[in-house]
Amino acid sequence: MKQLALILSLFFLMSCNSQKTASENKVQEDNNYTFVYNKSTRRTNVTVTVTEKETIISNKSAGTLTETATMPQTWKTLTSLIKEVDLQGMSMLEAPTKKHYSDQLPAAYLSVTYKGHSYNSVQFDHGYPPAEIASVVNEMVSLTETNK
Repeated sequence: MKQLALILSLFFLMSCNSQKTASENKVQEDNNYTFVYNKSTRRTNVTVTVTEKETIISNKSAGTLTETATMPQTWKTLTSLIKEVDLQGMSMLEAPTKKHYSDQLPAAYLSVTYKGHSYNSVQFDHGYPPAEIASVVNEMVSLTETNK
């Protein structure tokens, strides 16, 4: 009877440990992202870089660099939104408009680095991203507006 209790105790401890490991893996997986949004014309160049720990907004034309801690809600939103995107297919998306060809609108792109691999979107007009990545892009753009 003692052996049965010991075996059940070991089984219980191993299952708890595997659940803990699965949740730790989920957290580590979410930490493997780096998001970069860039918009540029001949005269402007703004880059937003977001990692779990920091958000960096670089405005080269104005000569400014803003570094802030990434808000946990922002990170959670970005990591959940990007999971709905086919990262490998980002480079083959079609831009809905092409006004950046003639500098009517800034050209923009989204780059996501995940587990050491970089995935880049096609260039698109700032404010008019492909529908498949629009939610991620809009979240990134909102960071430039809140950090002015």
